Amino acid sequence: MLDFSSSTECCDSITFMNDKIVYILKKYNFTPDSITIIGCIIASLSFMFYAKGMFFTGGIVMGIGSLFDAYDGYYARKINSITRFGAFLDSNLDRVSEFFIFFGLFLYYPARIKIIIFFTLFFGIMVSYSKARAEGLGIECKAGIFNRVVRMSLLFAGSILGKNIMIYILILLCLGNLLTFIHRVYHCYKKLV
Repeated sequence: MLDFSSSTECCDSITFMNDKIVYILKKYNFTPDSITIIGCIIASLSFMFYAKGMFFTGGIVMGIGSLFDAYDGYYARKINSITRFGAFLDSNLDRVSEFFIFFGLFLYYPARIKIIIFFTLFFGIMVSYSKARAEGLGIECKAGIFNRVVRMSLLFAGSILGKNIMIYILILLCLGNLLTFIHRVYHCYKKLV
């Protein structure tokens, strides 16, 4: 017979920790929007470390910012404070932090890699824009693999593994973003035509 008691204890611990964090944030009057803004600022600051070639530190700073970004929606649901502006702000500040992360990488790498970084950022923006535009037309559009979570996870992995591996991560991201963008356009074509 399988023993699931340890996994249940783990889930209980995570729930307890999340409840404590929610309690502290609410006690000090943090709003979900303020969590979003803090996450954006922290993740954006990683550009300074990337620009200096301090990839491990940049990855840690970006990761901390991403944790805030991941938590704002959970916090909004827990305190029953989900707003349309909150969703708008979150989506826009995600683009800001992504820009600064890629800006730091752009400053560090030589010219031939800068081209890859430019197109990786461009196709990443198009992935997000195609989703937003589709939703504006009343279509849910989550097609494709390279969503924000995947993109940020790959950037984090590349940061930890170092500047040489990051080049291959950037190539993978560029191709993945392009294919995801094409997939989303095709998904919307099928829905609209």
